[in-house]
Amino acid sequence: MQPVIRTLAAVLLTGVLSMPAMPIQAQTSAPAAMPLAFADLEGWSGERHDEALEVLLRSCARAGIGREMARLCPAAKQAAQGGRAAARAFFEANFRPLRITSKDGRAGFLTAYYEPEVDGSLRPGAQFAAPLYALPPGRKAGSTAPYLTRGEIEAGALAGKGLELVYVRDRIEAFFIHIQGSARIRLEDGRVLRVGFAGKNGQPYTSIGKVLVDAGLIDRKEMSAQRLRQWLHANPGRADEVMAQNRSFIFFRRLAVEDPALGPVGAQGVPLTSGRSLAVDRNFYDFGVPVWLDSVLPEVDGRPEVFRRLMIAQDTGSAILGAARGDLFLGSGAAAGNRAGLIQHMADFVVLWPNEAALPSWAGPLPAAMTR
Repeated sequence: MQPVIRTLAAVLLTGVLSMPAMPIQAQTSAPAAMPLAFADLEGWSGERHDEALEVLLRSCARAGIGREMARLCPAAKQAAQGGRAAARAFFEANFRPLRITSKDGRAGFLTAYYEPEVDGSLRPGAQFAAPLYALPPGRKAGSTAPYLTRGEIEAGALAGKGLELVYVRDRIEAFFIHIQGSARIRLEDGRVLRVGFAGKNGQPYTSIGKVLVDAGLIDRKEMSAQRLRQWLHANPGRADEVMAQNRSFIFFRRLAVEDPALGPVGAQGVPLTSGRSLAVDRNFYDFGVPVWLDSVLPEVDGRPEVFRRLMIAQDTGSAILGAARGDLFLGSGAAAGNRAGLIQHMADFVVLWPNEAALPSWAGPLPAAMTR
């Protein structure tokens, strides 16, 4: 996923939803680290460590992995040949668990994201009228210089310049694809086209969910990704005006769907794995770092599910702020999107720190046994 705005739960609705116990911004406070033993991690013994190791090896195959993690890649590759028990032994022999909290002891915080999967066409028509645009000529992928606003582009400023990559159903669908930063497009001839982040227009981001709440058009307690989409469709005469208040706009590029079982390429350059790839704050962690999560998260039907999982840091995002802050990649399609929109929950956030790596200064003083 692109590292600039992504994450529907974390960005679109920030400051709007009623949180289970604490607001997202609390995670930006100074972190603290508490050493644990692997025996302290409830559910650790039953985890599929081999699945997590397979995801880690994808990070090992990319240059973006952190230096200390890269040193462990040969051992990880060897452990992968030994199955589940060898994978567990690899993690326990090479890492030390650190439970990350804020200085006042508050736990970590999770949101989730996904890859939309929608119908579309390479040609405009009555059924598919909203284009996703390629990066305009002369504009660099990482540029933050101000460019045309969303409203100006939607009004036709780029129309007819040959930048239209693919057309989706309407501007609302396109808007939600912009938020996630990637999508799978099912074309009329049966092919599947993936589009991913190529750049943005350098304009400021505004949460339209917050706009609607502040205007009294949606109750704060009702706000969710699904409720926002419902309001936009129910108010077609005002939808464009509301969406235009978010001046930020995303440009895309075509990507091959090399493995339908994997998600889009994340910020590390690695295809994301549903339920195993995690977006983290790069101010605190290198790519490839394993993170153990322990939380209770809702299913699509609202039922709670105990979620204890070993994740691998492979992505980032501007809304992912803090050492105890994570964003789960949940896969592609509507079901993944419905669940992602529900997740804004506290969690135990335990980083597996490489044994040979120096502990970060933000971790604070630790027992002597942990400072080797």
